[in-house]
Amino acid sequence: MVIKNLKYVILISFLVLSSCGESKVEIEAKTAIAEAKIKYSNNKDEFKKQQSAQEEFVVQASTPPDSFTSFHDPNSWTEMPINADINYSLAFSKAIEIVSNNGYELESLQDGKYFRTAWNYMEIDNGRKYRTRILFNFSSDRKKYSLKAEAEFYNPIKQQWIRGYDTEILKVIKEDLRGSISY
Repeated sequence: MVIKNLKYVILISFLVLSSCGESKVEIEAKTAIAEAKIKYSNNKDEFKKQQSAQEEFVVQASTPPDSFTSFHDPNSWTEMPINADINYSLAFSKAIEIVSNNGYELESLQDGKYFRTAWNYMEIDNGRKYRTRILFNFSSDRKKYSLKAEAEFYNPIKQQWIRGYDTEILKVIKEDLRGSISY
């Protein structure tokens, strides 16, 4: 309603200005300015919506999953005792089996003491990517093992991978191992 009224005001102003001796160029310039103001007022709300959506995208795109924790946390490795009733070789085989059953493929195996899986990739949304892998290491006395669920989050705004670990995956693997090779 306001916009229609403004168009009538412009038309009436045009008639008044022309009867006052204003030149056609001056009238056209003033009309263009008035039309631009109308267009701006129409687009202002749309612009604010777009700006809000862009800000929301930036926040969302730069936010990793809730289970992601940066490496600044000293608890990225979890150390657990091995059940004394289980043979070391069997414990190592069981650890590999449990990690494999959770969807991870072995990438590196060293001296029957350490293994690392290949990265598992996932596309979250809006260009956000996330990858995780498992690292497992027996202590030199073979009475304990250390476990890490390494994770990297791709921030599409910064266009870089951010390193850390995944608390949820660590919890699942740790529980599975606890029921099998540790207590």
